[in-house]
Amino acid sequence: MDGNSYASLPDTMAKRYYLDPAVYEEEKERIFFKEWICVGHVSQIPETGSFLTAEIADERIVVFRQDDGSSRAFYNVCQHRAHPLVEGCGQRGKITCPYHGWTYSVNGDLIGAPGCHGLAGFKDRNIKLRQVRCELVLGLIFVNLDEHAVPIAQKLGVVVDEIAAAFPRLEEMVLVAEHTQHHHSNWKVTIENFTECYHCPVAHKYLVQNTYSGEAYKVEFDGAIIRHSSKGHRDPAVHGEDFLVWFMWPTFAIELYPLHRCASLRYWIPRGHERCDYVFRWHTLPDLSPEAVQEVIDYAKVHDETTGDEDTALVDQVQVGLRSRGYTGGMLVVKPELNNECENAVAHLQNFYLQQMGPGR
Repeated sequence: MDGNSYASLPDTMAKRYYLDPAVYEEEKERIFFKEWICVGHVSQIPETGSFLTAEIADERIVVFRQDDGSSRAFYNVCQHRAHPLVEGCGQRGKITCPYHGWTYSVNGDLIGAPGCHGLAGFKDRNIKLRQVRCELVLGLIFVNLDEHAVPIAQKLGVVVDEIAAAFPRLEEMVLVAEHTQHHHSNWKVTIENFTECYHCPVAHKYLVQNTYSGEAYKVEFDGAIIRHSSKGHRDPAVHGEDFLVWFMWPTFAIELYPLHRCASLRYWIPRGHERCDYVFRWHTLPDLSPEAVQEVIDYAKVHDETTGDEDTALVDQVQVGLRSRGYTGGMLVVKPELNNECENAVAHLQNFYLQQMGPGR
């Protein structure tokens, strides 16, 4: 479907998709364990042994930088008694389980197991961490729990060239600020909120007055990709003229922000059927002046305290409303012509989601 068409779905999805824990369990198998999920940027693992951790619908993953500069991902679980190996991010020459001290190299091989030397048959087990597919595109780290998935570059297609044109040095960018909003809502509620700016003039006064236009906002869609655009309010020669967004199904978006052409990377992390963490990571070019970097850092904090807090309040209350006996379903504002006052992309997203969930939905 192109940006000049819209999904034939005038009504909202049934509320059970946002409330039923059994639906979330089904989503794990049909969506999260089959799709490419962006978990970070190469600047977060800058040297050999650097690692970051991530969660994909309750599965814990760790990504390590290798000697040759590549990245490998593994399930973050010891092969002895299933204890998680590491938390957060950092740098290590080897991985030692905090439970019994079993130790692995950063390429996943078991290199030490206390008390097992000489144990009959132990060396024949060939114990390794279970690897997860990991691929890099433009400095973005994607993982996929499906061993048979098509490569991420093939999945994204022309989007790779679009992003490369907007961010010619994306791989070089460095992380300068990070914030997390904890949403008490289903992950689809928060992503649907992100997918339209119909609410922006009502709920995000600071954003539309200081950052980019709510009236010029447009959202287009094509399969698993949803593109946003608007006009920035700052000097275009310094900050760039446009605000551009690529949302990549199911839980990642990259934004070209009209603020020193920085990149705002957005990650949604489902925490069950009624919880979702929304992570904002702000990246700038490494040769940006310290003053400009500080401006991005300051804005990131303001964004978290305005738009971030406002969106959290909105989606939390939507989740409360979905539980109400007084709400059985609503209508999406779907129009033949895309503009800021429509929810065509939300209709497309819901229709796409139902297709992913399979027949009978």
